[in-house]
Amino acid sequence: MITAAKTFAFERKTLLVFLLAGGVSLFAGAAISIFSRISYSYLMLAELSLFIALIVAFLKQAKRFLIGLMIITIPINVDKSLLHVGNHIGGVPGLVVSVWSLLLFSLYIIWIGEYLLGSKKKIHSFPIVSAAVGFLVLFSILSMAKSISIKLSVFQLVELIKVIMLMFYIANNVDTEKDYKFIIYTLFAAMLLEISLGYYQHTVNQYVDLGIFADGKARKARELGSQTLIGVTGTFFGDGPFADYLLLMLFLVMGSIISKGKIYQKVLFFGLFGGGLPLLIFTFSRGAWLGFVCALGFFVIVKLIVNDRRSTAILFFLLIAIAGLVILYSYQDIIFHRVYGDDRGSAQSRLPMMRVAFEILKANPLLGVGLNNYTTAMAQYDPTGLSYIWHQPVHNVFMQLAAEIGIPGISAFILLILALFGYAIITMRRAKEFYKNQLIGLLAGLLGLFIHGMVNNATIVTSPYLMFWLWGGLILSIAKINQQNSALKNNPGELNAGQE
Repeated sequence: MITAAKTFAFERKTLLVFLLAGGVSLFAGAAISIFSRISYSYLMLAELSLFIALIVAFLKQAKRFLIGLMIITIPINVDKSLLHVGNHIGGVPGLVVSVWSLLLFSLYIIWIGEYLLGSKKKIHSFPIVSAAVGFLVLFSILSMAKSISIKLSVFQLVELIKVIMLMFYIANNVDTEKDYKFIIYTLFAAMLLEISLGYYQHTVNQYVDLGIFADGKARKARELGSQTLIGVTGTFFGDGPFADYLLLMLFLVMGSIISKGKIYQKVLFFGLFGGGLPLLIFTFSRGAWLGFVCALGFFVIVKLIVNDRRSTAILFFLLIAIAGLVILYSYQDIIFHRVYGDDRGSAQSRLPMMRVAFEILKANPLLGVGLNNYTTAMAQYDPTGLSYIWHQPVHNVFMQLAAEIGIPGISAFILLILALFGYAIITMRRAKEFYKNQLIGLLAGLLGLFIHGMVNNATIVTSPYLMFWLWGGLILSIAKINQQNSALKNNPGELNAGQE
C-alpha cells in the first residue's frame, strides 16, 4: 500500500510538472508572439527550450530525461538556421540551432558540475579515436585558408565540434547495460514515430511532416510503371536521408532480435523490422537497397563466426530470408521499374559529378577548397559543364569531404571509421552475447550507410550522419563497459575507478 501510494504520488507530481511547464511555456510563447515579430519556428524553439528547462528543474532524474529527449530529437529536424547564406547546398547553410545540441550542452554542464563537486568518475579518451578526430578538426580548420566563404566553413566546423562532443558524451556516460538499453529503446520509440509517419505518407501519396522547424524538404515523385509515387521521408528532408536512417535502425533492431529477451520484446522488435523494411523500399533509393543487401551479408557472416548458438542464428536468418522474399514478391513491380526503368539520367550523372570532385582534389590535394565550400568552388574545376546545369555537390560523402579538406583530412575520417570498427571487433572476442549482437548490428548499419554514401548526397555533420556519431559513441561505450567488467572480474575486490 505504501509503495503504491508513493508511486501514485510520484506520477501525480510528474503530471503536474508537465502541465505547469507546458502552461508556462505556452503562455510565454503567446506573449512573445503578441509583443514581437519573431517567426513561428523561433517561437516554437523558444517554447521547447523553456519547457525542457522547467521540467529539468523539477525532476530528480534530469540527466536521464535530457539524454532520452536528445536521442529522440537527433533524427528529427528540430532545428533552425541562423545567419543563413543564400541558397547554399552541400552542407549547413547557416549557424544551426537545434534542440538536440541545446540538450547536449545542458548535459555537458551537468557533467562538468559533477566533476567540480568531486566526482571521481574516469574520463575515457579512446586514444586512436581522439587522434583521428583531432586531425579531422585540424585539417578542417587549415582548409579554411582555401575557402571562398569563411562563414560557411565556420558554420560547418561548429557542427563538426558538436557531433564529436555527442560521440564522446555517449561513450563516457553510458556506463551500464541498463544505460545502453535505455538509449536503444528510446531510439526504437522514435523509430515507431518515423514508421507511422512513413506509412501515412505512402498511403496518401503526399509529403506530410511535422512542419514546425523544417527549412524545406526535397519534393519529388517518381513514375514507376503506371504509378506516380513519392519516396517516403518520415521527418527527414528527403527520401535518401530517411533511407540512411532506416539502414541504421533496421540492423540495430536485428541485433536486438537475436539477443535473449522476453517474448513481448521479440514481438515488438519483429514488428519494427517488418514495418521498417517495406519503407526502405518505398524510399526508392537504389543505393540504400544495395547497402542493405551488403550489410545483411556482413551481418550474417559475422554473426555465424562469433555466435555461440549457431542453430538459433540460422533459424533467425531463415525467418529473415522468408520475410525478405515475401516483401520482394509483394513489391516486385516497384523494384523492377526503379532498377531497370528510366531514371532520367540520375545514375549517369554520378560519373561527371565524381569527375568534378576528382579535379578539385587533384588541384588541391593538401587542403581542398575549404570546409563546406564544395558547391561554392566546383564551377572553377568542372570540365563537364554539369555544375552550370545542375548545381549539386558530388553524390559521394567521401569524395566531397576529400575535395573540401584534402587527402590528410579524409584520411583522418577513414582512420576514425577503422578505429571504431577495430574497437568493436576486439570487444566482440570477449563480450557477452548481448553486446556481441549489438556490435554486429551497429557495424552492419554503418556499413550500409557508407555504401549508400558512395552514391548519395550527404555530409558527415548533417542528418542522418548525426546518427553515425551516435553509433560511434555507442560502440565506444560497449568497449568501455566490457573493459570495466573484465577488470572487475579479474579484481573482484576492487571497484573500477570508472564505476565509482
